Amino acid sequence: MEKKIHTIGRLIFIGLFLYFQASQAAIDGELEGYQASGPLTFRVALFPYIPDANTDLYESMKRKISSEFIKQQAEKGRQVTLDLRPMDPTSREPGDDFYNLATLKGFLQGPDPYDLIEVDGVMLGKIKSLIEPWTAIESADKEDWHPVGLDAAMDEGAVIGVPHWLCGYFLFGRKERPEAKEGFHRVTSIEELIKHFHVHAPQLPFGIDVCGRWNTLGLYLDSYATHHHTHDPHSPRKGPEVWDEALRALQTEQFDWHSISSLSALVQASRVGPKIPALDNTYHAFKPLLTQLFVTGMISGMVGYSERAHHILMHGRLTNLTDKDVLCRRLPPHRKKDIVEEGGSSLVFVDLFVQRKGLEARKQEVSRDFVKFMNSLDMMKYIALSKDVEKEEERIPRYLIPATRSASNEFRHQFPIYNSFLEGIEKGVAFPTSADVYDRVQQGVSSHIRKTFY
Repeated sequence: MEKKIHTIGRLIFIGLFLYFQASQAAIDGELEGYQASGPLTFRVALFPYIPDANTDLYESMKRKISSEFIKQQAEKGRQVTLDLRPMDPTSREPGDDFYNLATLKGFLQGPDPYDLIEVDGVMLGKIKSLIEPWTAIESADKEDWHPVGLDAAMDEGAVIGVPHWLCGYFLFGRKERPEAKEGFHRVTSIEELIKHFHVHAPQLPFGIDVCGRWNTLGLYLDSYATHHHTHDPHSPRKGPEVWDEALRALQTEQFDWHSISSLSALVQASRVGPKIPALDNTYHAFKPLLTQLFVTGMISGMVGYSERAHHILMHGRLTNLTDKDVLCRRLPPHRKKDIVEEGGSSLVFVDLFVQRKGLEARKQEVSRDFVKFMNSLDMMKYIALSKDVEKEEERIPRYLIPATRSASNEFRHQFPIYNSFLEGIEKGVAFPTSADVYDRVQQGVSSHIRKTFY
């Protein structure tokens, strides 16, 4: 009898033990479920080098992004707090420099890292080991990316960045007379371009900045793409592969004659008496100067990024300059006969969203939603068309170039200048992401050009 009671007691004890174990597992499961669906903070560092159209350091724009995205996430049953990093393109603090590797490492690996950052593709090669490839990107989204953006986003078959904005070098002129417009678009070479300006803007110098870390190399590679790149899929010079040849030659200071000649001709055209402002830091040290000279008719034309159109029209308000008075096109080759048979290309910079290495699955879902939200037509319009400026009559587009074809097509119908931008983009090749060689080769290009003049 005693043995039977003892056995029953053991069974009750085991039953109670298993019950409490099961209860604890259920509680743990509930907590885990709560953690998987509970509140989260998603931290994002947006690329700050875009026009501050509302002159409020982008605060209105950030509020719009936060409120709309949080609302969208709430509709999906997620409690998300969006932490957007302050944006100040004028800051000279090392921790604010998106072209400083230490800064980007801090963003991605610091004690309080960002989940998602937006970077210029020129830095992609340096941070590749610190970022998480993208998964489950919808094919419809990828099909909407401009091919040049897709090229920059891919690495060994994996999507390592989601393209957001595109940028390149463009030639700006003023439409003083109808024949000036026709000639501007008709010229087929740098030689013809300089002759055109001598006729329509005699005695005026040309505006170009060939100083700085990226300008010299970027302008050289833009010219290289114009002269040597091809869209022939069977050519070793198709797509980004063209840079293998260019950068390999630059590392041994073998400079491309066409590219050096194009740059040198434009630098020579910038001469003002004995001074060469394109090379002596005059334009680079005070960046608004070129725009001010263009708006007041003190230079014949200028080279700049697409966003330069925003600054031209902002300054142009004082002289009643409008978008109808501004001409724009991609840069031609040095001589027409030098261009490759298939028509050449333009250099394109690509800004991309990248996510930090080891980003947990739940945040990766939010990350995918965020980039889809930022690349939506509504948000592209809001940012690129400066809708953060309250009064519609005071809005001047930022003239950023969307990485999506759907937004680009919408803009080209509304703003004719986008046709010129997109011609360069559609015939473009992405800036090489092998950033480890830039510091070495850009000095070589700069020195070689300077030797021509000094």
